[in-house]
Amino acid sequence: MRPLLSWVRGLAAVATLLLTLTASAKPAPQVPSALQPPPQPAPQLAGTGATASAGSTPQIVSTADADPGVPPRIDVTRAATPLTPLSDATTDVGYVLRPRLSLQGDYAKASGLLAAADSDARIRTGLVVAFAPFDALDLFGAVLASANRNERKETARVDPELVTTSGDVVLGAKGRLVTRAGLGLSLTGATRRYAAQSSLGFGAASYWLAPAVTFDLRHAVHVPARISIDTGYVFDHAASSETAPADPQSRYVESYAHGVGYNRVQYGATLDVPVGANDGPAFLPYVHFHGEHVTASADPVLAKQGTTRDQSGLALGLRGQLGAQFALELAADVRLAALSPGYGAPQAPLTTFLAFTYVPAIAPPPAVIPSAPASRVGSPAAPPPTLSGRVTAASTHEPIAGAAVGVVGRAHARVQTDPDGTFVLRDVSPGAIELVVEAPHFLPARAAVEVPAAGDRAVSLALAPGPSNGQVRGHVLDEARRGVAAALSFSGPSAVEASSGADGAFSASLPPGKYSVRVTADGHLARIVVVDVGPNESTLIDIAVRSRPPFANVVLAAHGLDVKAGIAFDGATTHLTAASLWTLDEVADVLINHPEKRHVRIEASWDKTLADQAALDLTAAQAAVVRDYLVGAGVDDKRLEPVGLGATKAAAGGGRTMMQILRSGRAPNRHVEFVFVD
Repeated sequence: MRPLLSWVRGLAAVATLLLTLTASAKPAPQVPSALQPPPQPAPQLAGTGATASAGSTPQIVSTADADPGVPPRIDVTRAATPLTPLSDATTDVGYVLRPRLSLQGDYAKASGLLAAADSDARIRTGLVVAFAPFDALDLFGAVLASANRNERKETARVDPELVTTSGDVVLGAKGRLVTRAGLGLSLTGATRRYAAQSSLGFGAASYWLAPAVTFDLRHAVHVPARISIDTGYVFDHAASSETAPADPQSRYVESYAHGVGYNRVQYGATLDVPVGANDGPAFLPYVHFHGEHVTASADPVLAKQGTTRDQSGLALGLRGQLGAQFALELAADVRLAALSPGYGAPQAPLTTFLAFTYVPAIAPPPAVIPSAPASRVGSPAAPPPTLSGRVTAASTHEPIAGAAVGVVGRAHARVQTDPDGTFVLRDVSPGAIELVVEAPHFLPARAAVEVPAAGDRAVSLALAPGPSNGQVRGHVLDEARRGVAAALSFSGPSAVEASSGADGAFSASLPPGKYSVRVTADGHLARIVVVDVGPNESTLIDIAVRSRPPFANVVLAAHGLDVKAGIAFDGATTHLTAASLWTLDEVADVLINHPEKRHVRIEASWDKTLADQAALDLTAAQAAVVRDYLVGAGVDDKRLEPVGLGATKAAAGGGRTMMQILRSGRAPNRHVEFVFVD
């Protein structure tokens, strides 16, 4: 028990020193920045001066009275340091530009673990420093030490009763790639240099590479839990760090004391449940299953003592906040299966783990106060006011990265939130303003905020979940497949304006639903197309527009459309001629641009060359074909009424003007008319 008592006394001394330094340091007033989130109040704080607009579902809470000198509480998912059970198994990384210092260790005691008459007590400690230069990378280093006391009744062995190791050094990096909301990927690479026991310096080195995947159920199904899966491979050369005794029992005891391992595959699965908010007490209970399979050959001296290459355990742990800048992690690791002696050091039946982490607050640089004008040398001008805050999800209190925060009525007063959900709006005009907040997968919100004449105003914005937007991408092309710069108006569950570039490419993010897209471009006929947008889906669509002819073939008349070129079919069929397709595109353009003509009758007529019933059937089918083509070009089918007249107007000239009859050539009664119905 003496090593355990020494380790506990050392941990208590370090904790007392850190607490004393933190208590004696008076934090400077801090302006919330993109690197440090502002203080967060409890949700739905009444009487604070910020109100949500009418009909706005999201919560919007003011924190005008919050003390900017109080640092925010650390996030328990970002307080992790490498070499702890949970951080090695998840994709969590630390705060950007905020170092983390952790004192950690584990303790195990067991009887008969290595030999029937033995009683082993092993303690391992580590001092870890981690730093995230940016959100996708975490760098870390550690110094590790251990001590193992092996009490036994046997006296013939050569291994010492107390074995200590000190000075092992670990250096590594953890890279994180977040592919979408709620899903994280990471890759950890590290090396460990073993301190030589017989001389100064270092012995062998080991290396490992470990990817991990974390799926946050709070984003997907609104369940307050996360699931992580990790695996990796360890190239372990610990066995060559020192010359081991030839006696099998002594060799086994020393391999356990030094933590000797061999090349192996590691794997694990973790379930953790974030409890509480980052602006109040927060805890992270977890269950972590871990296992390994040794791929190397067995130690030749110990090879006859078993063939089990697999080892596994189950860790039950809890990480919690201790004030604003400290976190404590406790875990109990229960062995499920143990290796045979020839394949490495066994795990004790029960191992307890403790980590104490300190995350210092970063004071912002001193504010630069502009020089006062010459006429007011005695009274320096106050710095312009700023508006800062944090955007979180109302249901999970998780920060929302990439949310757009702007001031209504100011085109350039718009910023995006950082990965921790914070934002800063500078040079905001004092007085009452209205904020607008938008983020993918959340309902937009507005809030009225009173900006002071000087200083900083902090707000907390909570957005309610909304439909997951879909992405519509494509090109606007002319008849020669060349790109066209056009304006696109999406009308449906949401009204969105977009435009295509000179190459015709366009893109728009839309809530799910059915949209009609009106496309207009200089020198081209207008067109409307329909597109279905699915949640979290990308829809590709190319929209074809025709060049506008130099002389209009379709004009708006008092009682209908004057179609100068006429609509023709290939004989007594329903097949439109190629020239008629161009003319119908002009008809669609006129009807799209004149939505006030709500009822248009399409009248198709034929001559006396067919029997009456045959002529009626043919013209009804031809009118329907014209209607279908116009609907495909974007005209609402409810505005169009196809009518087949057969040869009923043949004798009287079909109700056409003399110019229409003369233009129609040798078949004056074969025509299609567009008549406005009041």
